[in-house]
Amino acid sequence: MSEPIAPQVRADRRPGFPPAFPGAAETGGGRRGQLPAELTSYVGRRREQAELRELLHHARLVTLTGPAGVGKSRLAARAAGQLGQGCADGAVFVGLAELSDPDRVPDLVAGSLGLRNLGGGSICDVVLHHLRDRQTFIVLDNCEHLLPDCTEFIGTLLERCGRAVVLATSRQSLGMVGERILQVAPLPVPAADGGRPEELEQYDGVRLFVDRATAVCSSFQVTRENCADVARLCRSLDGLPLALELAAARVRVLSPGQIADRLTNRLGLLTKGPRSAAERHRTLRAAVEWSYDLCSPAEQLMWQRLSVFADGFDLEAAEHVCADARTPESAVIDLVDGLLDKSILASAGQKPGVRYRMLATLQEYGRERLAGSGDLARVARAHRDWFAALATAADERWVSRAQSEWAARLYRDLANLRTALEWSIGTPGEAGAAMRMMRRLGDFWAMQGFNAEGRTWLNRAVAAAPADHPDRAWALATNASFTFWMTDLTGALKLLDEADALNGGADELLTGYIAGLRGLAHRRDPRRSAVFAQEAVDIFREHGEARGEMHPLFALAIARAYLGDLAGARAALRRMTALSEAAGDVLFRNMARFAVVAVEVTGGDVDVASRTAREALAASASTRFHCLDLAYCLEALAWTESRRGEHHRAATLFGASAERWKDLGIEPEQVSARAHQMFSAATEDSLGAEGFAAGFATGGRMSDDEAVAYGLETTGAATPRAVSYDPLSERQWEIAQLVAEGLTNRDIAAKLFISPRTAEGHVQRILTRLGLGKRTQIAVWVTRCRNSGV
Repeated sequence: MSEPIAPQVRADRRPGFPPAFPGAAETGGGRRGQLPAELTSYVGRRREQAELRELLHHARLVTLTGPAGVGKSRLAARAAGQLGQGCADGAVFVGLAELSDPDRVPDLVAGSLGLRNLGGGSICDVVLHHLRDRQTFIVLDNCEHLLPDCTEFIGTLLERCGRAVVLATSRQSLGMVGERILQVAPLPVPAADGGRPEELEQYDGVRLFVDRATAVCSSFQVTRENCADVARLCRSLDGLPLALELAAARVRVLSPGQIADRLTNRLGLLTKGPRSAAERHRTLRAAVEWSYDLCSPAEQLMWQRLSVFADGFDLEAAEHVCADARTPESAVIDLVDGLLDKSILASAGQKPGVRYRMLATLQEYGRERLAGSGDLARVARAHRDWFAALATAADERWVSRAQSEWAARLYRDLANLRTALEWSIGTPGEAGAAMRMMRRLGDFWAMQGFNAEGRTWLNRAVAAAPADHPDRAWALATNASFTFWMTDLTGALKLLDEADALNGGADELLTGYIAGLRGLAHRRDPRRSAVFAQEAVDIFREHGEARGEMHPLFALAIARAYLGDLAGARAALRRMTALSEAAGDVLFRNMARFAVVAVEVTGGDVDVASRTAREALAASASTRFHCLDLAYCLEALAWTESRRGEHHRAATLFGASAERWKDLGIEPEQVSARAHQMFSAATEDSLGAEGFAAGFATGGRMSDDEAVAYGLETTGAATPRAVSYDPLSERQWEIAQLVAEGLTNRDIAAKLFISPRTAEGHVQRILTRLGLGKRTQIAVWVTRCRNSGV
């Protein structure tokens, strides 16, 4: 840019205006510093306004970034009105959205300042002369499509005008030295069934929707009848202000529930923006297409492909699913970074690695584009293949010291695993992949208490596959395992018989697996149980399959103990302990400890049982609590306390274990009926029904941390805290997240393949453990946990 030209101007010397700088003239009364009028009420953003104020105390260039329709322009205009008052020469707002000629950026700034060029130089020089010694707050709105020219102008402005401050808005950062970035997130929204109408007022997303809805339909109100639908609608739209405003325009013809139900096609539904709005804000599709057009062709392609992921992904997954001949794997990292910079993706977390997420609106658009390109089936298959490979890798390393890490990794990608299963079952000829995936995920699914869900996936996969499919027998046997844990012994044995008939002894490992499950299923008949368990042990030992041998050894030890063969039971457990320790496994090692307790507490050494129960609980606490493992440990310790005559402690521990069994959908009798019945009855007889119930209820209110501390006697307090660092089991944490994501009890039941009543029970127990009284408070608690990295 050239140096300022010689003065050939006149200066407006009206009262209230300082003399104009050489080369500039003000036009029209009062245009300088004029800000956009607020035609609608401003809702929320207190935190963002405070953060912006703090940033502007330390930087002369701040950029508001965020996805389409998130409210960057409104926040910038509000900031100009408030913070501009602190500038001696006020604030000016320059809207660039409609500008297509990048060379005209200085012209728009000059026009907003009320300047015109009366000399022979450039208008840019006029602007710089005018602002050179002025303290002015300048907003440049919608820079994203003019980035090179905007950055050049801003750089020169900040260099030459030492008192000027610039606030830019853009869907991507400017990439300038000294730039500070404030990412503008969607507005907070509640869980779907968000309680009473007055409880929804704390959420800015709901307040915005209601405000805009009453503007188009004065009779609209949030009532007890529609508040759950209002909350579900706001949550489904991710709290995106533009989407909420466009949805509100539909309340004249649709109820909130009807709008929410139609959001599977939100891009086609949300099309009724005000005529006065900018073209890109009249429909949700236009807003998203503006962002799409700003992306390079390679970024557009990556956006499309990333839309197949559910609830986030990591870079490794993106590289394997999205790379092909057109997009080499080495290019994926830069493309993801580009989409992150353009606010198409959001990132979260650092440990164990960064994950990325796409708003549902952007995901729907990407998916639509991907389908239109004819590439959806290929990318969806690549997604399935990656997560099938993840399931296989986790299964191969499951019995190892890395078990907890693999469990956590699978848990993070539950939504993607479910998406892969759904695609496999729904795509002709692919049901076998779903059966194989569920076989690989069987132990993880059971550990998390996903037995009903596992059974549903396998029922669907088996139904979709040919009757002679080679994976059918294994699928039936795996399904029998889930069915057993759900206390349906008849159904489990029927599935095992069918699997055995299909196998016909051809696959000896499958024969061993079936025999081992029969050993567990016949637990009430210890002689039959011992026969089947021994058969399984022999088969797996012959094939060198230590993992397969361990569960049958568990059943064999329990059966031999009940038959009075204490030496045989102990021998089986020594073998199981040796195998699990050699592998570095946690879960099977603790199962062995549980079996030691079961064997010793009923007819052996009670001191050994008590010591082993505490060892098991301490080992469980050293990992990230697995609900199944913790349930085993608390149950075992309850038996030993009952046997030692510590019945008050036993009742409390029975209550704590019962809550974990409920979370898993397992009856405690399913694990060891004789010991459970014997010792719970003894404790109730000692304390009386009322005393037993009181202790049981106390244990039921304990968080995982509290139950472990109580069991290990590391604290004298048996009274639960209102909230602890990790108060929920993994299953309850999953359900709490679903509540926070806007799912009703019925939605949760459908997603997790449980009954609505069971889902309701889970939610009530979560409220109890957190010391909360309202469902909406769960969503607030989950948000706090996520923000704090818990």
